[in-house]
Amino acid sequence: MDIFQVMMRKMLISKGMFLPVAVIIALFVSASVSASPFGNDCEVYGSILIGGIKAQVGTEIAAVIDGVEIVRTTVKTEGTYEIVIPKRDDSNPESKGYRSESDVVTLYVDGDKVEPSFNPIAGRIKVDISISTTLEVKQTTWGKIKALFK
Repeated sequence: MDIFQVMMRKMLISKGMFLPVAVIIALFVSASVSASPFGNDCEVYGSILIGGIKAQVGTEIAAVIDGVEIVRTTVKTEGTYEIVIPKRDDSNPESKGYRSESDVVTLYVDGDKVEPSFNPIAGRIKVDISISTTLEVKQTTWGKIKALFK
């Protein structure tokens, strides 16, 4: 210890402040060590609109990486969603998740691919989803008949 540290310790102990200061320092150190309360998982959340209307409770959302479905959930609160994508555990061949922040996650809503795709990170990331609905039917006589029954 250098002379400055010895003097500070004597001053803090003599004034009865050593313990409170030590506790505060320990809290700051422990807070900076844990970068994310989610560990290595990526929690994705945001708003979800379908045709300009808030998505209904029960709407299915799936996260896919390289064509493999990693996790699936449903909308629990109208118009918002959250889905947790785990970090892949390479020691377990059965585990699913993202391997690195360079992976590309694509979301599917009720089986349809939506934009934007994104890169996962440890912690929380906000990704708002807005799906515009269109009727893509070939306008032939048969297309017009099919459109009547959709």
